[in-house]
Amino acid sequence: MPISKQDIIPGSPIPYTLIRSRRKTISIRILPSGEVEVRAPMRASRRAVEEFIYEKSEWIHLHVQRNQELYRQKKKSLETFPRQIPFLGAQLPVLEGEVSFSRGVFYLPRKPLGELLSLLQEVYKEQAAAYFPGRTEYWAEKTELYPEGISVGSAKGSWGSCTGKNTIRFSCWLMAAPPEAIDAVIVHELCHIKEHNHSKKFWRLVETFIPDYSLQRQRLKDTLRNLEAAGLR
Repeated sequence: MPISKQDIIPGSPIPYTLIRSRRKTISIRILPSGEVEVRAPMRASRRAVEEFIYEKSEWIHLHVQRNQELYRQKKKSLETFPRQIPFLGAQLPVLEGEVSFSRGVFYLPRKPLGELLSLLQEVYKEQAAAYFPGRTEYWAEKTELYPEGISVGSAKGSWGSCTGKNTIRFSCWLMAAPPEAIDAVIVHELCHIKEHNHSKKFWRLVETFIPDYSLQRQRLKDTLRNLEAAGLR
């Protein structure tokens, strides 16, 4: 899809980068650094864009401040040896040693976190590969929805996915979430075996097995913030 040049508007009450494309609506995205990105249709007037931003100004300021703080925390984390790592809803200690995870303790070489991310990702993958099959089997029996297979990746854009052939793939970073929230993701993906969409029928099916799904969704958002603050996302 062709995109017009980016216009940076420094004189605006809220500085932002404007990206025009062949879309139908105006949207706002707050980048991890706290910068504001506005996407608008080719023919949307500057006044329409500014009015939209004005209507969303309170929301923008709130999320800009949050993202800037997370960005500072992440930058600091990447430059230092981590003291704690989020795992199964808790903050677990990190000790110096060969890369491993044992009895609730992460062991990592004493290097800045930025140099340890690939090693830590492998630890998460190992733990996820041991954890997800059992929980998926448990919920498959409960829901009577059986996947063709499961796998573990390192995606950062989603917690899980279900293919058209009913194979489920989980992100290893989901291991940072509380067990109840992990179960909610597992059920979510299993329900896609029956409903390959996000219709009302799909959500009713999910909530049949996870009545407090909205609470678990909030816990997943909190998990994402914890990962970001720790420099892992």
